[in-house]
Amino acid sequence: MNSKKFLKFYAAVLLALIASVSITAQTPQQAAETYNWAIKNYKNDIDAAIDSLEKFEKTSTQLIEEGELEGKIKEQIEQLQKKSHKHLPTLYYKSAVKLYKQRRTDMAINRFKKTVEIAKKFNNEKAVSKAQNILPKLYYKSASEATNMMDYQKAISMYSKAIEYDPEWAKAYLKKAQVYSKDGSDAKMIETVHKAIEVAKRTDDQKTLQNARRMGQTYYWRIGAKAISNSENEAALEAFNKAMDFDPQDGFSYYYTALAKNKLFKYKEAIEDGEKGLELLDAEEDKDEIAMIHLQMGIAYSSLGKTEKGCEYLKKAEYGDTAIKARKQQDSFDCTYSNP
Repeated sequence: MNSKKFLKFYAAVLLALIASVSITAQTPQQAAETYNWAIKNYKNDIDAAIDSLEKFEKTSTQLIEEGELEGKIKEQIEQLQKKSHKHLPTLYYKSAVKLYKQRRTDMAINRFKKTVEIAKKFNNEKAVSKAQNILPKLYYKSASEATNMMDYQKAISMYSKAIEYDPEWAKAYLKKAQVYSKDGSDAKMIETVHKAIEVAKRTDDQKTLQNARRMGQTYYWRIGAKAISNSENEAALEAFNKAMDFDPQDGFSYYYTALAKNKLFKYKEAIEDGEKGLELLDAEEDKDEIAMIHLQMGIAYSSLGKTEKGCEYLKKAEYGDTAIKARKQQDSFDCTYSNP
């Protein structure tokens, strides 16, 4: 070690020793002054006030344990300790709120966690409750920020923390599922979607319930559509059935199962699914979906040799984006129709 490095090392050790001696050598008066400074200055520098109270806690406890205090002086220091135990959790909480307002989310999380730790230590249940109530929201916010930065592992971790603090927060499960989807973790995504649905039902969160069901359905509809394009029709039907499990009362799901059953030549079953779907769909609100089901029913009836009824459904399917496909099928089954 050269002389310059040795001097720097020696100076650092010397400063550490001085700091250690100053703590152990504090008098009761100095300890009290440390407490008073914190109480007077916390509005101007809350973090310095916290450090000062922490120093008071350490030195006053040390003085008492070493038997340095007695009589009225000991009583006065113990009274200041009781006040410090009340003030410290509050100051930690205020400091955490300050960081939150400055949008320093991760730092605010750590400070709220410290608030919980200190509040529990001094049996301040109110401060514990306040900090624990805001922590899941901060973890949620941190997860959202991480998702925007495409840091999916951090996002998943933060949503997990939010759920840990609030296990009945259905939306947090759904958001976590969406991150799994972005990360390509499909199995974990589906597992978390099911959990979101379970919690949403229990807490009567209808919006999250609807969104979670649609997310699960869409995933399996996409899997089924890919299988259809590869002529893997049995796999497609399996996927479409899994999609239906998310919401058997969703009439549009029956379009997909009817589609797969037509591909598998299960025409009677396709017609049955189409009829179930039509019963569940709204004639005014779901015209596009109804047209798609009419198309599959028209194909099924026509394929069974019931051309007249099949063509009737194919003509009904002439709506919106389904119109072109309906007309092609009419040509295929030799239906008679007039162009509009």
